[in-house]
Amino acid sequence: MTRVQKKLLELLVELDAICRENGISYSIAESTAVMALKEGRFTEEEYLAEVVMTLDNYRRFLEVCRGCLPEGRAIENALSNRRMDGAYTRYVNTETTLIDYKRGDCFKQNGLYVAIRPIMTHKPSSRMEKAAASC
Repeated sequence: MTRVQKKLLELLVELDAICRENGISYSIAESTAVMALKEGRFTEEEYLAEVVMTLDNYRRFLEVCRGCLPEGRAIENALSNRRMDGAYTRYVNTETTLIDYKRGDCFKQNGLYVAIRPIMTHKPSSRMEKAAASC
């Protein structure tokens, strides 16, 4: 396992602990699950893990994280960073550095992260995206 993979696993374990302690349900996103199942591991180029949760669980997760993030961690979404697009949140290890050239400089926190995406059954409007991010 590479250093990047170990850090991603560490973030996933932390996220799992936060969710278990607060009764928040989530699932590993398809891209992360397929990579793990297909390869039996993350590829060396993989630097992102994703989870999905219902909108209610997403809101609860954000509320829980407002007051109790471990040291060296940050939450970043469209509410805290206007340059971010989409209705998702990043759980970031601020003690690492990741420059994502595909996305440009839209992030304030440039560390390895787990992307947390709410599951919405309809196409969200920009207003809905902001509401999901603000909860």
